[in-house]
Amino acid sequence: MAEEMGILEQVRIARGDASRSVQWYQDQVREVVGTAYTGAQFQREYAENLTNRMLPGRMYLIHYANPVTRDKLPYFDKFPLILPFNIESNLVTAINFHYLHPVQRIILLEKLSRFKVGDRDISTRIRADWDILKNFSRFREVKPAVKKYRKSLIKGRLLFIKPDDWTTAAMLPTEQFRGSSKQKVWLDSNRKMRQR
Repeated sequence: MAEEMGILEQVRIARGDASRSVQWYQDQVREVVGTAYTGAQFQREYAENLTNRMLPGRMYLIHYANPVTRDKLPYFDKFPLILPFNIESNLVTAINFHYLHPVQRIILLEKLSRFKVGDRDISTRIRADWDILKNFSRFREVKPAVKKYRKSLIKGRLLFIKPDDWTTAAMLPTEQFRGSSKQKVWLDSNRKMRQR
């Protein structure tokens, strides 16, 4: 039966109602998927959660086309795990958790949970705008993780992540950086977090 269940369900069942540590989530994810689990796999496994609609304060995994030649970026994430907070007609401004080391992702999620509206159902969201998030002394993890995405470069449908699965999704190794290794990206992010 465990083979038929997706990773999110397996971790949810193992967690039960208990509060778990970051290390526990890391161990669970490693046990279920190891160190290789792509964004494409995640989208296929949870195809029933694919949507065309993006709402602020929810979590999504998106497939992003190569913007490097257009935007002169040194690197980018092909499958960003985002929490959008500003959605315009052609641009989405969001926190991409993949720019943070997995431990820092959970720290940021815990900080953002103070702004959570709802509790664990699909309407739950983070109600935080840039006026709240730009306080880098309080949210130092936001500084390197805020990115802008052109809607025209988002490929296919968005994978909606249910609030109860945010922590597990944040721990999954779905980041796919082009132009750099994830270790280098995380090192750059750590430097940005230390800057005043």
